[in-house]
Amino acid sequence: MPSRYYRRVFIPGYYYHIYNRGANKKRIFKDAQDYETFIEILSYYLNYPNGKPRSVLQLLKVPNLINANNTVKTSINLTAYCLMPNHFHFIIKQVDSPAAENGITNLMRRLTITYALYAKSKYSRSGTLFESKYKNILVRSEQQLVHLSKYIHRNPIEILKGSEPLESYKYSSYPAYIGLISHPSWLISKNILAYFAKTEPGKSYKNFVEEIPLNEGLIEKVTLE
Repeated sequence: MPSRYYRRVFIPGYYYHIYNRGANKKRIFKDAQDYETFIEILSYYLNYPNGKPRSVLQLLKVPNLINANNTVKTSINLTAYCLMPNHFHFIIKQVDSPAAENGITNLMRRLTITYALYAKSKYSRSGTLFESKYKNILVRSEQQLVHLSKYIHRNPIEILKGSEPLESYKYSSYPAYIGLISHPSWLISKNILAYFAKTEPGKSYKNFVEEIPLNEGLIEKVTLE
C-alpha cells in the first residue's frame, strides 16, 4: 500500500503541502544562480502549464520559451514557498479539477525534471538529484494552513542563525508576504493574508511569524520532513 505522502488525488478547493529534498540529503541549490533558476522554472510552468519544455542551454538566455499553441490555464495556485539548500517546501491550492497537463502532478514533474537537467549540465553530475518523488499531504483546516505557512517561512532561521533578519532571505515568499517586494503574478498570498489585519496585513503577518511561538502540535500532521 503506497504511503499517504505519495497519493496523487488532489481535491479542488483544498491546499497541499509539497516537499522534496536532495538525494542523501545533499544540496540541490549550491549558489544564487541555482535558486534563481529554480524559481524561474517554477514561475514559467505556473504561467504556462503546457508551454514548451525549457532547454537547459537556453534556460537563462531566453526567458519566454512559450509554445504558440499554449492555451491551457493552470488549475492551481502557489500560495507559499521556501527553498533551502537541500530541500524545498510549497503550499499549493488545487483550485479547479485538474487535467493531465495543468495540475500539481504536471507542475512537479516538469519542474523537477527541468531543474535536474539544469543541475546535471552545470555540475556535470550523474545520478539522481532528488531523494525520491515529491511528498504531498492534505491541509485539513484553516488553522493548519496559516500555521503551516508560518512554519515554512521560518525555515531559514536555521541557516541565518540570527546574523540576518528573516525577511532578508530571498528564496522564499516571505518578503512578498510582508510587503518588502512586489508580488509576482504567480504567487497567490491573499487567502492567507486575509486572516490578518485588514489595514496592514503584511505587518500583522510578520508579527505572527516572528514574534509568536510556533504551534508545533497544530502542524505536526502536515509537516513532511
